[in-house]
Amino acid sequence: MTKLPFLKVQSIGNHFVLLMLSDVQALDADLRSRFSPDPSQLLIELARVLCQPRFGLGADGLLVLDRGRGEVVLRMFNADGSEDFCGNGLRCAAMIAHGHGWVGTSFRILHGDRHIQMVIHADQSIEAEFPAASFDPQEVPLCPGLEELWDQELRLENSAAGRLSSLSTGSTHTVLEVPNRPDDEVFFRVSRDLESDAHIYPDRTSVMWSYPLGPQKIGIRIWERGVGETLGCGTGSVAAAVVWMRRHGRGGEVEVVNPGGSLRILGESWDRPVWIRGFPEEVFHGVVDLEEALAAKN
Repeated sequence: MTKLPFLKVQSIGNHFVLLMLSDVQALDADLRSRFSPDPSQLLIELARVLCQPRFGLGADGLLVLDRGRGEVVLRMFNADGSEDFCGNGLRCAAMIAHGHGWVGTSFRILHGDRHIQMVIHADQSIEAEFPAASFDPQEVPLCPGLEELWDQELRLENSAAGRLSSLSTGSTHTVLEVPNRPDDEVFFRVSRDLESDAHIYPDRTSVMWSYPLGPQKIGIRIWERGVGETLGCGTGSVAAAVVWMRRHGRGGEVEVVNPGGSLRILGESWDRPVWIRGFPEEVFHGVVDLEEALAAKN
């Protein structure tokens, strides 16, 4: 088989190509080896090819879903092939797993090394329970010798200052709290510099620019590592909400307005697990000819 079935899915504008691992494994052996003979490297190469906006299908990342050994298993790869943990991807995967009849309305997905509890509500919104975020330098991670990055001043143009905090919500995030939505020049330059600052972030970092919109409501502008600017980020929304909770010293529900839509983050406090709720959607499905994709890659 040289043709690969796929789904295009999205949540708050964060869009993915979703593949079933069984379909990838059913591909012609010679074709697989021309991408890569190594199974994990094969998925990395598929992400790089299929996520291209012009010669591929166009996506922020690749989701690979499997019903392995009686449980739902998800792997996510950014458009550059780097593997990551993804909140929006989890909800999209939960929607598809439920639609295939693999699970009921309350179940767990193994994503990375974590079992994430998922709940599907009657209105078709999907909720995921995230473990407590961590500011621990080793877990973020930060480079050896660095201490916790919490509430550090970052001087910007025109004497404005942002407050910088770095944490892990399953993926590395740096939250910049600023008074207003950043303009393009500052956003692109500072985000690129922070993402790839090897003196601080050994595995790079995503950058969430967070600004107030109202009581317990914040907006974010998103720079995802390995992707660039995106319309939505689930783990980034959690990171911004957790920083908000820690700064204000309380929990509750925080609405996080992404450019592609809103997510609701609910937790007792910043150092406890939180629930993230939003609406995923299947956009379309189809079949991609990997012989043609391989030719375009070369």
